[in-house]
Amino acid sequence: MTSDDDAVTALESVGLTEYEARCFVGLSRIRKGTAKEISQLSDVPRSRVYDALERLHERGLVDVQQSEPREYQAVETETALSVFDRDFRTTLDEVDEALGNVDTDRRLEKQGVWAIANRDHVIDRTETLLDDAETEVYLLVGHEAGVDEEVFDKIDELARNDVDVLVEVPSESAKKQVLDVIPAATVSVYESLDVMPPEQGHKPSHIVMVDRNAILLSAAREGDLPGVTEQTGIWCRGVDHGLLVWIRGLLTARIDDSDAFDYRGEIGLTSDEDAARTEDGSDGG
Repeated sequence: MTSDDDAVTALESVGLTEYEARCFVGLSRIRKGTAKEISQLSDVPRSRVYDALERLHERGLVDVQQSEPREYQAVETETALSVFDRDFRTTLDEVDEALGNVDTDRRLEKQGVWAIANRDHVIDRTETLLDDAETEVYLLVGHEAGVDEEVFDKIDELARNDVDVLVEVPSESAKKQVLDVIPAATVSVYESLDVMPPEQGHKPSHIVMVDRNAILLSAAREGDLPGVTEQTGIWCRGVDHGLLVWIRGLLTARIDDSDAFDYRGEIGLTSDEDAARTEDGSDGG
């Protein structure tokens, strides 16, 4: 492939047709030229050169000299790049507006459980669910390396905005790590998580429940590369989805009935610890 062919391919990738790209490349090799000369340089049929040059002129990529015969001149490379950048940004704005007008009725998401195939998508979906949090976020961490820092940062932001954040972790060290990032969270140690045996190499990563209306479950395993953790997951949303009804019921019972999530100003304070403090008078007035 020649350098001209490479240039044509690159120009096609930013929206030019093949004939437009060939005309622009051919014209860039000379200071200016007629349609006949450009046709010879670019191997574009003479009958198609005029239309291609006219479209290039409309996009601001070719200047036209009103002489006889008419002559054409390609703009400088820097100017051409500015044109492509402008057009690309305009296209992105149009895509953004069009997608914003698409019906995003969340009822469509109730029709199934959605699978997530890799770590990046697990993180993205977790953050998307957290974006909708209004009153409560429950996070169950089964694998200490399973929750991305960006997720913790987003949960911390929610906690600072008066969203109740309830976190269960498998160890005291994990509890300290969570409180270092999310000091406003209510954190409890759920020790049995730390001894759960892996299933076919997978260990529980995390469960996120947002406003008791959306749930994501993730599993983690060691990746093919040393030190790399892979993740998969499933998620669903909606008060009437079967999976969510079951898991929400189990987790809600755990949250509402557990002493781990009291709201007496102590993080992870159990009823036994509370009773002990009352007996020795350290908690009284």
